[in-house]
Amino acid sequence: MAELNVWIRTGNRVYLVLAEKRTRSFDEIFDATGAIDWRKYIPKDAPIIVDAVSVKSELESIPAIQKTIKKAIVTKITGDRESILREDDKVRGIHIFALIRENTLLLLLDTSGEPLHKRGYRTEALEAPIKETLAAALVMLSGWRYKEPFLDPFCGSGTIAIEAAMIARNIAPGIERSFAGEYFPWYSADFFKQVKAQAKAKIMTDRTYAITGSDTDSEAVRIATNNAKRAGVADTVTFSNKDFKEYVSEYISGALVSNPPYGIRLQDYDLDLLYKDISIVFTKNTSL
Repeated sequence: MAELNVWIRTGNRVYLVLAEKRTRSFDEIFDATGAIDWRKYIPKDAPIIVDAVSVKSELESIPAIQKTIKKAIVTKITGDRESILREDDKVRGIHIFALIRENTLLLLLDTSGEPLHKRGYRTEALEAPIKETLAAALVMLSGWRYKEPFLDPFCGSGTIAIEAAMIARNIAPGIERSFAGEYFPWYSADFFKQVKAQAKAKIMTDRTYAITGSDTDSEAVRIATNNAKRAGVADTVTFSNKDFKEYVSEYISGALVSNPPYGIRLQDYDLDLLYKDISIVFTKNTSL
């Protein structure tokens, strides 16, 4: 659990499977939920948050599914189907996710807490920023070899270039954040401490990389630079104020990975001209 949460780069959450059961009725959901010893997983007075999704199943009412699961949990803990469990907002809540797919119920315990794309370094951002997990996925799919230059010419808040730097230096994405699992009474927080300590020891510090990001917006460059500092890669990635037009006349090698302007991000661009320039850059630099 700890290792997955600390190291996974492209996932959104890490769930622990508590039950998997064929269910075609609410009574079957109630029984499957009640078969779990919830006293082990839910601390005293902890709020119980139940989310649910139903896909291609006979039971489609999400509110009814949530209510049934919550009722079964409370009944298991109190021993009384009519009891109400006290929940204190000051106590850290427990998040249960129920997925019913083709009449099979999966009851999952969220061990992450905040979504995993929230690494903690991006406290500043522009409009429509790309999620850190998606940025990491783009870098990993690009085939970039770390000895080659890496460029994001529409860097915005710097997420893609920062994720590239973290991948190259083997910096665990969750090394500086906390997780729900650290507060589970049945799971030692020492596991997370050990994994984070091991992750810090694995960070590459003796290599150099040519990772750059640029943007026409000077405010974006300022934000990206600050985000890189918080991510611990300020010495690995460089950001500059530069118009994409300037790349049309330049030779570019290595990898170009970016999230070009779209929607509300297009207001400062001539769309036809911009994508014509992008086409020229890739046509001219066939090794990209």
